[in-house]
Amino acid sequence: MSKVEVIRSMFGHNEWANDQILETASKLSEEQLAEQSELCPKGITDTLGHAVSTQIFWLAEWEKEGSFEMSMIQGISGLDAIKSRSAESHAAMGKFIEDLTEESCERPITPPKWWGDTPGLEIPLWHVMMQVVMHSMQHRAEVAQALTAAGESPGEMDYIGWAIERNKGDWAK
Repeated sequence: MSKVEVIRSMFGHNEWANDQILETASKLSEEQLAEQSELCPKGITDTLGHAVSTQIFWLAEWEKEGSFEMSMIQGISGLDAIKSRSAESHAAMGKFIEDLTEESCERPITPPKWWGDTPGLEIPLWHVMMQVVMHSMQHRAEVAQALTAAGESPGEMDYIGWAIERNKGDWAK
């Protein structure tokens, strides 16, 4: 399996799992969504907004380094705005990934200054793309715990469940 195939698969799962979390979050009140806890220190809404903003930031950087503007993530407050921006972000990410090649996966990405002590570092694009998926996974886990504690479990979000659902016809003997 090529890097491009792995990336497409991981981002496919990421979108599916994010949609599951957002659908489950819709069952809670705004107060419950904003509540901070040990399980989800920023609260569900702010954590989801952060995860979506991260994906928006990185996609802008991958498309054209230095093109990100804070206005791209401002106004992402409240679950409806998060759902809308998440759908837009996943659609744009899908288009970006469609054009990905093995060669473009190796394109060097310069980390932003806020990443810490990284002067002169150039990271292959595919590593940063995987970071975006893993970052989203971490925050989904926090939100899933908070949703479950509030009585609304998002259910299983395992990669293999998504993969079987998508490939059952091809994998069945």
